[in-house]
Amino acid sequence: MTLEKTLQEIKSSLKRPQIIEYERYYTHVQQEASQAYNNLHRLSNEIKLLITEKNKLEVQDLEKEVKIGKLTQELIKNRAEALECKKNSNVIPPNYGELYLENEELKRQIKEIDDDHYVFTQQVVDGLELLKEQIDKEKDENIDLRHIIKENCEKKNNEKLDVQKNKVNEIKEELEEVKRNLQRMRSYKNDEEEFEKLNEEESEGPESTPCKCIIS
Repeated sequence: MTLEKTLQEIKSSLKRPQIIEYERYYTHVQQEASQAYNNLHRLSNEIKLLITEKNKLEVQDLEKEVKIGKLTQELIKNRAEALECKKNSNVIPPNYGELYLENEELKRQIKEIDDDHYVFTQQVVDGLELLKEQIDKEKDENIDLRHIIKENCEKKNNEKLDVQKNKVNEIKEELEEVKRNLQRMRSYKNDEEEFEKLNEEESEGPESTPCKCIIS
């Protein structure tokens, strides 16, 4: 109540523009305070969760330590029994009779697996060697085939080139023939023009003008 009363007194002492600015500032401060409170509440919840997780981990660590202690004691006991068994190698402790038999069975199975694995590995190696030989053979065959294809392609290209050369030569001969025909036509036309010109001069000139003849 004292804070609200103080705010009311401050507000009553301000002018209208100052009151508006004050209210804006007060609203902004309230928003920031609300956001800070929400952040504080969120952080508080996160801290509680972390504390809970920490307690769970501590319990788990304690359980692991207890379990490790038990296993360590059992290991020490087993080592002591193993040392005692080593001193009396002909005597198998009662508790280890079944384990000994299981161990021997496992050794036998492991040996069988190793033998099978060796046979399988050898078969794979032999298969790979055979496959390598086939691949090398196919490579050689492919090389020979490439040479044959290359020779055939070169032969076909040479044949095509010869055909094209023959066509070009034929076209050249045809062009030469056309040129010769054009030259003959031009020569014939020039002869006709010259003959007409002489006829005109002969018809227009005096009788004493000598006659010009073209010997073809």
